[in-house]
Amino acid sequence: MPRPQQSYRWVWYFVVLGVLTVSACTILVWYNLRQQLKKEDLQTARALWKQNRPPDYDLTYTKRGSASGAFFVKVRNGKVVDVTLDGREVTQNDKPLDPSRYPRYDMTALMDDIETFLEEDAEPGRPRTYTVATFGPTDGHLIRYVRRVMGSSERIEINVQLKKRGEHEASNRPSSLAPAKDSTGPVVPRKH
Repeated sequence: MPRPQQSYRWVWYFVVLGVLTVSACTILVWYNLRQQLKKEDLQTARALWKQNRPPDYDLTYTKRGSASGAFFVKVRNGKVVDVTLDGREVTQNDKPLDPSRYPRYDMTALMDDIETFLEEDAEPGRPRTYTVATFGPTDGHLIRYVRRVMGSSERIEINVQLKKRGEHEASNRPSSLAPAKDSTGPVVPRKH
């Protein structure tokens, strides 16, 4: 009696499964590496900010990680005039922060801090980091920044809201006083 032929179709299942696994891992690594913040991306955002930044704006950002809190920074005529942390005055050594230190909390300072981290992370012998950032398309302001040091619990995340002074005032108006847009004439108050 002839011996029954043994089927090796099951081998193909594992070959295909292995190829798909390697492909998925390769795509994930490639995608994450493409997302990484590069110094050129930061320089582009900085140039946009320098060129298009508003003279008057309110900056609210939250930091989570080694230094946590919600900062509110008021900028008028291009200068920081007020800084609060979690709704309270920022202090240094139990004294109110000297106004000459206010610029350390504006958008340019945030970008300076990110650049410092990028330079430190590029040094030989430093642990790998996962760093991503999102910038505003028109003015280059920071929207979100995440830096995570691999193999440690060190992580910092910054989420930013920037409101130009004119936008802020309009959004704080009661709805009955908010202007209604009329394409044929001047701005008129809404009626209920």
